[in-house]
Amino acid sequence: MRLHQAVYGAAAGHALLVASDEGLAGQFRSVAWRTDLPQTCPAGVEWVPFFRLIRESGWLMLVHTRRDVAANRGGMVLSRAAFIPLADVELLGDLRPLAAVLESPWSEGERLEPIELGASLDLEKAVEASQGAVAIATALGAHGPRPIVIRQGQGQGLEEAMFELWHRAPQEYRNKLTFGLSFGPDDVHELAVVCTPEALISRWLPAQVIDLLTPIKAGAHAATILDSPAETSVRDFAKQAGLRLDSPVAVAVALQAFDLWRQQGTPDDDILLLRMLIDASDKSAAAEAVKLVATKRVLASAAHWTVDNVKAMRNLDFAGLPEAPMLSSGVKLWVKDRATSVNADGLQEVLAAWNSGKPTPMWLAAVEAGFRAASEVKTIHKRGFEAVWQLLKLEAAQASRLLSLLNPAHEKHLLGVVDDSVATDVADALVPGLFAKGWWQLGGVLLARSCAPLGAAEAALAVSPGSKAATQALLAGALSKANDIELVNVAISVQDPHVTKMAAHACVRTPSVLKRFDWKRFEWFLLFKQAFDLSPAVVYALPDCKAGLGETIAAQMAVESLWAVVATTPLANLVEVSERERAWNLIPIPHAAKILDATARGWLDRFERGDQRLASVEPCLAAVIVAIVKRRSYLIDVLQRSPAAFLLYLDDFCFESDREVYEFLVDLSHSALRLNEAAAKAVGQLINRNQWRDAARDAKDLLNVRTDLNPLYRECYRLLGFVDMLWVSYKIGLSPPLTKDEAWDAFEAEAAALYPSGPWHDELWSRCGGDPGDLSNEGSGRASWHRCIRGLRNGLAPGAEAVLHEMSNQYRYNYTLRQLQQQSFWR
Repeated sequence: MRLHQAVYGAAAGHALLVASDEGLAGQFRSVAWRTDLPQTCPAGVEWVPFFRLIRESGWLMLVHTRRDVAANRGGMVLSRAAFIPLADVELLGDLRPLAAVLESPWSEGERLEPIELGASLDLEKAVEASQGAVAIATALGAHGPRPIVIRQGQGQGLEEAMFELWHRAPQEYRNKLTFGLSFGPDDVHELAVVCTPEALISRWLPAQVIDLLTPIKAGAHAATILDSPAETSVRDFAKQAGLRLDSPVAVAVALQAFDLWRQQGTPDDDILLLRMLIDASDKSAAAEAVKLVATKRVLASAAHWTVDNVKAMRNLDFAGLPEAPMLSSGVKLWVKDRATSVNADGLQEVLAAWNSGKPTPMWLAAVEAGFRAASEVKTIHKRGFEAVWQLLKLEAAQASRLLSLLNPAHEKHLLGVVDDSVATDVADALVPGLFAKGWWQLGGVLLARSCAPLGAAEAALAVSPGSKAATQALLAGALSKANDIELVNVAISVQDPHVTKMAAHACVRTPSVLKRFDWKRFEWFLLFKQAFDLSPAVVYALPDCKAGLGETIAAQMAVESLWAVVATTPLANLVEVSERERAWNLIPIPHAAKILDATARGWLDRFERGDQRLASVEPCLAAVIVAIVKRRSYLIDVLQRSPAAFLLYLDDFCFESDREVYEFLVDLSHSALRLNEAAAKAVGQLINRNQWRDAARDAKDLLNVRTDLNPLYRECYRLLGFVDMLWVSYKIGLSPPLTKDEAWDAFEAEAAALYPSGPWHDELWSRCGGDPGDLSNEGSGRASWHRCIRGLRNGLAPGAEAVLHEMSNQYRYNYTLRQLQQQSFWR
């Protein structure tokens, strides 16, 4: 091994190059030299030469320092150093040959040559380590303040112990074994061990100072560094497991791994061992074999893993292990089992680790796969969702990752486990993520459980989901804790159609909420309309509608939406509303007709009870009332629902023409209704008073099937023609009230109707005994009958009575002929 050397001196705190071999001269200027020691020792301290092993700018330097007492140096401190490249440190098995070169005499001007050493990795060493080496190795393995401090001149001294330690220590450990003389903590730079004069020992903490003279038994850590043959040394295991013993910490890890390896441990121990091997061992075949055994030990206990075991594997980088799929499957099955059973203990903690995203990718994938596997078979237990909810609360600000683990079907399950009361900051943090996921109802529920109903509704409406279904779900959640009164208050405040619909259902459930109805606010009317559409009975819950609508009119409320509600509900009947007359100029035109119609019908209801008279009604309403009454069949409906009111209608709304009377009588004939005697008589008197002959004539045939009209015709039958009068009088059982001339006119008219060709029609004249020669057949049949009747009145044989008798025999059911036969003047 070829090492460079140099000599330098300290002056004014700087290193001055005195000499170096040629190979080092070009690099010396780039090295950040430090002397670290004053030129003179502190008072009371005797100067002695010493060695230092320090690390500086890519080199490990073994330095021998002495005081140059030559006159021309003035007592300068000179140091002779050997430069060991850090890459070659592990190849240098012994520092003592190098130290011997550096201690050898050197004079200024003498040429320095590179140091040639024979490198060996297997140098012989004593079976037993010295007491000093054991003490230092033990101190290096302890957890205490650094550096380790040794009294100068104690026993064999620091240098001998450190040279031995270097010789015995693992190759990779050597670059940690820096040491040297120090006069106090201020001049220590990365030295592991220092020696200090006895006079200066007080400058160090008592815990830093060790005694090389007190016998001490090497523990496992020291034995490993010193390569003692004791059973406590783990060098063979470390070599087999590919563990580098390059620091006190690495030695401690190897010791712990060895203890776990040789004992039958718990799942915690097995996982810890595997973690150590994965983190610290190399990729050699022997090391991989050890890791495989450790992995199988972990897998053997998979059925008994606790949450701590699963969490212990979250940073275990087992991706390169042959058994990695099985480890991953074990984690997956553990998560699935916890998610699908009542025993969800630990699920929250594992999901919390997963949510952080910090564990290894394979562990994260396994946890996610386990939870999704439970989701796919739809077997996640309520306890599993409780764990998810608790975690969402705890990590609300970082909930987006956890929400990504949940599918759309999970919303309804989370709804079942959400707390009755949720902190506002938690809801504020969670709601945006829930909305982004499309979980509108759950987001609304969190709003409901974190603030008052009005605030929840306003926050929900501010989001404005795109679809109607989403909006409904959101508002249903946001108002899920509101009682019916609160629902109505919110609906009136926010004026949203979805909220109004919900409040309408509240009105149906609890009609008493309408007792607070404000007749001067159109919002209340809109709410009432929706409630009325659901259940018309809610109208009875309104407080004093008559007085209320009076307030609306008095307040000059002309809002179209308000009157639209009035027009389509029973409120449209303003008949008993105060200041009704003012309403007709207030109501918007599109709704005036409906409200007038409803009010008119309300007025007619009261009229039928005898409480109203048409003379007292304002003109616009009176016109509508009259129009209703004049509609065909209206009086038929009156007879059906209120027969006693019929006479009232005849008084205030009498028929205006015989056509109206006739239509009424025809409509009556098509119904099963019957006029009572008073009503029939009143109609007859009305016909007679107005001389409505057409009505009397056209409706006479109704007497064939309507005996209830007899009182009517008793009053007006005289308006009929002679024939009809005879027929009607016969039907109603009255004697024919005809004069002699009227009787002969009736005889002529009936004869012409029955025998249109004249008296010889059907041989009538000859059948009744008349002489055909007495008649003239000139002209029409009616003219012939006129001459014949005149002859009969003048005594022409066979006489009027014979002719009537023969006509009656032929037309047995002709009531006119029967009535004429009853007349006495034929005889």
